[in-house]
Amino acid sequence: SYAPFVSVPREFVSRKPMNLSFLEAAAVPLTGLTAYEAVFDKAKVGAGQTVLVTGSTGGVGSMAVQMCLLAGARVLATAGSERSRQYCTEVLGVPNYQIICHRNRSLEELELEIYRVNGGKPVDVAFDFVGHRMKQLCLRVIGFGGSVVSIVEEPNSSLASQLFDARNSPLFTKSASMHFQFLGARALFGNRSDWKVYQQELEHLADWMEAGKLKPPQVGDLGNFSQASIQGAHRMLEDGDVQGKLVVRFSEAGRRMT
Repeated sequence: SYAPFVSVPREFVSRKPMNLSFLEAAAVPLTGLTAYEAVFDKAKVGAGQTVLVTGSTGGVGSMAVQMCLLAGARVLATAGSERSRQYCTEVLGVPNYQIICHRNRSLEELELEIYRVNGGKPVDVAFDFVGHRMKQLCLRVIGFGGSVVSIVEEPNSSLASQLFDARNSPLFTKSASMHFQFLGARALFGNRSDWKVYQQELEHLADWMEAGKLKPPQVGDLGNFSQASIQGAHRMLEDGDVQGKLVVRFSEAGRRMT
């Protein structure tokens, strides 16, 4: 994971957007492609829909918010702090009144707040980029025929078995659908002919960024690769104190580390 050089098939490579720094560009592929496939391939978000994005200031979430807005959807977003709220409004373009603060609030309170903000109506699509109770929230607030898209697996959760119980499943009672988005599926389980989609989608992202329609995730520059910088990064991730993506630099000194 921390190798200074990697060898990849050409299908996984595309041009760097000319208006991005190398640090910014490094933060784009995983987050951008995951969001792209979640928004356009799975949920097929379109104009006039209302969507909920949980984890809206994370790497994937911040990209998904922008893509939903590009598609013409109305976006409701969750935030865990005032700093996250400001990022949603000032950088991502979500109106302040459409941002729901989830800290120290129960699922019931969050559900009521989302319905209130949305004029008493459920949402058409909900994105779970966090897991646990945010996945449950997504299932609570979608309407009939709605869709939930999640990138978080929870194999040991009681929710997993509940989803297939017709009497209790929030999907069954709303005739709703649930999609799981795993970017590495084609790479790990597909054939080489399946891989070309990665390059095609990266080209779309580069076009949008060069046109000023899409911003890269916020970059947390950790400086040169070192034991201290990596330990600090993991602490930040464990504390949930990250907006966007964390990036380390590989200097000549860093490349010589073992």
